[in-house]
Amino acid sequence: MSYDTTMRMGTTVESFNHIEQGVSVQLSDGTVQTYDLVIGADGANSRMRDLLFGPIEKSYVGQAVWRYKLPRLEGVETSILYYGEKAKAGLVPMSEQEMYLLLTTSEPGNPRMPEDRLHELLLDRIDGFGGQVAAIKPWITDPDAVVYRPIFDHMLQSPWYEGSVLLIGDAAHCTTPHLGQGAALAVEDAVVLAELIKEHEDVHTIMQAFMNRRYDRSRYLLDHSHQLAEWELMEWAGTLPEHTDVAAYSYETLKKMNEAI
Repeated sequence: MSYDTTMRMGTTVESFNHIEQGVSVQLSDGTVQTYDLVIGADGANSRMRDLLFGPIEKSYVGQAVWRYKLPRLEGVETSILYYGEKAKAGLVPMSEQEMYLLLTTSEPGNPRMPEDRLHELLLDRIDGFGGQVAAIKPWITDPDAVVYRPIFDHMLQSPWYEGSVLLIGDAAHCTTPHLGQGAALAVEDAVVLAELIKEHEDVHTIMQAFMNRRYDRSRYLLDHSHQLAEWELMEWAGTLPEHTDVAAYSYETLKKMNEAI
């Protein structure tokens, strides 16, 4: 069986209306189309989510991530993570010539950083690191090259759909990066949805089956990743309970995530 797929570049959804046989969608190029099923997979700042459910409140976890593209150092063959007293830093290779620095820091209150000083603020925050992280400090000179992102998470309550419009991926559930599973969850959503579309013709049946398979798993990962962020902040503040086993918790979480979907 083959399907014809039309790709429209530079086009987005302006509005939609639920109708008896699906969804009537007005696109930004002025056209109006009718679909059996509309899937909103447009990320953490989803416009489809706003149109479907209205604005949501995201949870700021108290941390931010800094990134800076750099020439690749000799010996950086895989991603390397360094844990400091008040932050964690990483070097991630992207090509034979390039890598990037990542830095996770505590930023209470989600402060607004002055854009013209971002490189100076980044240098301040890696000051306690030695080795390869210290070696790249002379290259951090351009405030415009610093990518600074506060860390938020959110998850919609079930269901993630209304009528024949369904949200998947970060539009429905956006986790912190502490377990590196956010993109995996989004891919899982797409795989499960494709499987269910092949199995069922009724859209409502597809939607219910999708929520049955995806909600609890997504909630589990989001909660566990949020917990790791909280523990990390406590560790940097010197208030982490003595017998907290972060490694075991992470291992058990990832073991759970390796179960069949």
